[in-house]
Amino acid sequence: MNFKSSYTPRFIRFLEIHEYFEWKVKIYGISTKTTEIAYSKLYRVKQDLPNWLNNCKTPGYKSHQHATLILHQGEKEFFAVLSSWMDENMLQICAYKLEANAIKLISKNGCVTCVWELAVIWHERNAWVKHILMQAPNPNFTAYLDAQLNERI
Repeated sequence: MNFKSSYTPRFIRFLEIHEYFEWKVKIYGISTKTTEIAYSKLYRVKQDLPNWLNNCKTPGYKSHQHATLILHQGEKEFFAVLSSWMDENMLQICAYKLEANAIKLISKNGCVTCVWELAVIWHERNAWVKHILMQAPNPNFTAYLDAQLNERI
C-alpha cells in the first residue's frame, strides 16, 4: 500500500464551550494550514448541532449531556466529529462531512476519525477519567470542562 504523504503535525485549539439547553459541548478546531477555523464553518455546524445532539440519545443509556465537537479542516475536506458521553464511560461518536450544499453523516456504518482527532478524543478520555470517574460519586463537571487541549500534534 502506498501512502500519499507523511505525517505532519497540526494545530489543535480549544475554541469554546457551547451550551444548548442542558448540553455543554467542548468545541475544538484542527487545521492543516492555520491555527484558526473559519467562523462561517463554526456557525454552520452550530446550526445543525441541536439535531446531532438529539441523535445522541440511545435508549437504555443515560446521557450526561456533555460532548466534544471537533471541527477539522483537512487538506481538501472539512469534517465535524461529535462525541458524547453516555452511561458512565462510553463515547458515542458521529462524524460528518461538510460539503458546499449539505452536511453528510459519514459514520453510519461505523466510527470515522483520524489520527489528529484521536488526540482530542484521548485528551477528553483522560479528562473524563480524572474529573468524572475518579471523583465518583461526586463528579467534577466544571473541572472536566476546564480541561482543554491546545497543542500542535
